[in-house]
Amino acid sequence: MKVPFRFLFLIFCLYLPLVACESDSAAEQVEIQERTITGTVTDAAGEPLIGASILLKGTSTGTVTGMEGDFALQVTDGEPELQVTYVGYEARTVPALGHESLLIALERE
Repeated sequence: MKVPFRFLFLIFCLYLPLVACESDSAAEQVEIQERTITGTVTDAAGEPLIGASILLKGTSTGTVTGMEGDFALQVTDGEPELQVTYVGYEARTVPALGHESLLIALERE
């Protein structure tokens, strides 16, 4: 039985985009690991600082501390550094590599 060339060409054209999409998506998948860094921001006496700003250095990702001075921030792979600021206190940059929970004390200006 003879299969018309146009029919085979049509099947090929319909199948090719499906194969191309599968290979592109597999090639573009990059494993990005996210983790959560938690911590507490206090003053020198150990009192929690409510509303302190926590910013992932070099990004616009950040959060503020809660009623107990606590925070949680999602970070991706790399060597994250947190910039911690609070009105009336000296800003502080804290490396968060290898830490899951931090206790950060700020000094008055």
